[in-house]
Amino acid sequence: MSYALYVRAKNGQNVANDASQLFQKTGFNKLSLEALGWLLIALSTDTNNAKKPTIETIYKHLKGKVSETSETANFTTSYGDDGQSVMLHSDRRTDAILLESLLYIDPNSTLCTKLCKGLQAHKVKGAWKSTQENCFVLIALDKYFHIKEKETPDFVANIWLDNDYCGQHRYTGQTTNTHVVNIPMKAIFLFGRRCYLKNSICQSNNTPCQHNGLCITHDDRISFRKFTCFCKENYSGEICENRNNEITIQQIYTEILPKQRCSPIEELLNKTFVNYQYFTRTKYYPFLCRQYSQLMCFYDKENLCICDLDRFSNCFLFNHTLNYDCQGYNYCENNGQCFQNNQTCQTKSICICKNCYYGSKCQFSTKSYIFSLDPILSYHIKPNIIFNRQPFIIKISLLINWIILISGLVNGFFSIITFSQKKTKEVGCGYYLLTSSICSICMIIILTIKFILLIISQMLLLTNRSLLNFSCISLDFMIKILLVSCEWFNALVAFERMVNVIQNTKFNTKKSKKLAKWIIFCMSLFIILTFIHDPIHRPLVNDFDVDEDRIWCLARYSSNVNTYDIFITHSFFRSIFD
Repeated sequence: MSYALYVRAKNGQNVANDASQLFQKTGFNKLSLEALGWLLIALSTDTNNAKKPTIETIYKHLKGKVSETSETANFTTSYGDDGQSVMLHSDRRTDAILLESLLYIDPNSTLCTKLCKGLQAHKVKGAWKSTQENCFVLIALDKYFHIKEKETPDFVANIWLDNDYCGQHRYTGQTTNTHVVNIPMKAIFLFGRRCYLKNSICQSNNTPCQHNGLCITHDDRISFRKFTCFCKENYSGEICENRNNEITIQQIYTEILPKQRCSPIEELLNKTFVNYQYFTRTKYYPFLCRQYSQLMCFYDKENLCICDLDRFSNCFLFNHTLNYDCQGYNYCENNGQCFQNNQTCQTKSICICKNCYYGSKCQFSTKSYIFSLDPILSYHIKPNIIFNRQPFIIKISLLINWIILISGLVNGFFSIITFSQKKTKEVGCGYYLLTSSICSICMIIILTIKFILLIISQMLLLTNRSLLNFSCISLDFMIKILLVSCEWFNALVAFERMVNVIQNTKFNTKKSKKLAKWIIFCMSLFIILTFIHDPIHRPLVNDFDVDEDRIWCLARYSSNVNTYDIFITHSFFRSIFD
C-alpha cells in the first residue's frame, strides 16, 4: 500500500490524506523502514502543511534508527524489519529509499550527504549487489544530484594545518578525482638545501597569494607560518582570491523639474536683506525653507544651501567659479575641457572633447575626410562585455550590415551572371558593368569583415597585433579603392552611351570593347596609385581612457598629405557626379 502511494506521488498526485490515514491505522509497529520512507514521499505532496506533524513524527522515529560515523550513515535493520525474507532483504535498498524520502522533506540535512557517501562506499566494481539495489540506489542518487549538485563546482580548496597554510588545489566541473598534497614533516618547520632554515610561507615558488598578490611574512618569533597578502587592484580576500565586483552604468536618465532648480538668494529675499552683512544675512536662511515649501535648494555668492525633510537649511561653502583646465595642467588637446576628481589630491582626470574630436586626450579627429567605422561606432562598443549586453546601436548596426551583405551578394551575383553573357559584352558597357558588379560584391564582403573585426577587437576578443595591423592597413584602403572604382565604372557606362548616341551608326563596337579593357586596367591602376598614401599613414594607436583600453585604426596625415587627400577625394567624386 505504501509503495502504491509512493508511485502515485511520483506521478504528481496529491496522496497526503491517504498516506496519513494509512499511518494512523498501522503505526510504526506494522510499517517497515522502507514503507515509512515511501509514506514520507507521499506525505510531502501536501500543499497546506497540514501533514507536517505526521512528517516530523516519522522523521524523529527514523533518526533513532540511523547509525552515523563522521563520514557515512546507514539505517540499522534486521531481516524482519522490512517484511521481506532473508533472500529479499537489502540494507542498501532501505538506505536508498530513505535517502530519497529525506531529500523530499529535509534536503539540507547532513544526513543526506552521509547516506549518499555510505551508498557509494558499498559499491563493488561500479554496481551494488542486486538489480533492486541498483534501481533504488540510482533513483535516490539521481535525486541527490539534481538537488545538492545542480551547480557546477568551481572553487579553490585551501589546506591549513592549524593556523598554517599548507597548499591549495582548484576544482572545476563535476569529478570524482581526488588531489593529494604530500607535506613532509621537515617541510612544515624547515627549508633549505639541508633543512637548516626556518620555512617561509612566502617563498617565490610557492606563494599562497593569488593573482600576483604580494606575500609578507609575520614575525618568525611569533609564528613562522603566518602571512599577509597585499592584493593588486581589483582583487581582495585573505589570499587575494576574490575579484572585486565592477558595476558599469551605461545610461542614466532623469528629469529636472522647475521646482528642483536651486534659486539665487536675490529671488527669495528683498534687496534690504540681500545687502546685509554675511553673518546677519545667513541668520534668515532657515526661514526660507519653511516659507517656500517647494524649495529644495538656494545659493548666494559664498554658499549653497539645501532644505532637508524637516525644512531646515543646511549650508556649505561652494565655489561658483568653473575651471576646465585641471588647475593649469590641462593635457587635453584640441581645446578639450579637463576635469579632476579632486582639487587637493587629484588621482584621476578626464577630458570632455568638442564635436568632431574623440580619444582619452581628444587627440583624434573626424574632421575633413579622415574618418571610418572606428570613430563612428567604436566608442559604443563596450570592452570585456559579451555581445548580448552591448548597446542597441551595435546590435542594430550588425543587423543592417548583414541585410546589406545578403542583398548585395544576391544583387551582385545576378549582375555578374547577366553581364557575363556574350551578348552584353558586345560593347564596352558590358565590361564596365561586369567589373562594377565584381567591385560591389568585393566591397560589401570587405565592409562586413571590417565591421566584424571592429566589434571583436573593441570587445578585446581579438588582441593579435599583427592581424589587427594588417586589417588596419588593408581593409580601409581596399574599401576606398573599390568604392571609387565602382562609381567610375558606372560613370564610364554613361560616358560610352553618350558617345554611342552621338556617333549613332558610326559607333565601332569592336574598338569599344578593346578600349574598355584598357581603360579598366589603367583606371584601376590609377586609382590604386592615387590612394597609395593611405596605408602608409594608417597606424594602430593605443588609447587608455580611464578604465577602458582601446586600439584605434586611424589615418594620421601630415598637413601636406591631408591637403592632397582632400583634393584627390574631392576631385574623384566631383568628376563622377558632374
